[in-house]
Amino acid sequence: MSWITGPYRRTRPSTWVILVLLAVLVVAMTSTVWGQGVRGGSFDHLSTGYPLVGAHAKVRCET
Repeated sequence: MSWITGPYRRTRPSTWVILVLLAVLVVAMTSTVWGQGVRGGSFDHLSTGYPLVGAHAKVRCET
């Protein structure tokens, strides 16, 4: 960690480190939301082309 702060040791991280971490967090969160195509609305399972038709009822139970 000394390569970030140099020869000075602080008890708290420098401001630019906090700003970089916040920027990375914001980019990660927004790209995740945009990547999923979710805008905070509800998800329609029937629009995926794989409707829930009860195929799970045909599978044998392993227990």
